[in-house]
Amino acid sequence: MQFVVGDGIGPLVMYEWVKGTWMPHVLVERIDNGHSLSLVDLNADGHLDIFCAEMRLDGGTLSRRFTFFSAMAKAVSVNTC
Repeated sequence: MQFVVGDGIGPLVMYEWVKGTWMPHVLVERIDNGHSLSLVDLNADGHLDIFCAEMRLDGGTLSRRFTFFSAMAKAVSVNTC
């Protein structure tokens, strides 16, 4: 698996190698200036989770958001100040 996030506004995409082709899976439709991306076991269940955070630059909204995906649950997004 490979994960992609970049500066600016765009999706968070996971790519999976399937039968000789990279297949995209959109995890989040809109990431605003993503700057942190990690694979870590946040909930201590023994499975790696995906963590992504935003920084919202250039006069964007003051709130920041982080999102994590658990192997056993759907995405959880939290807005912070």
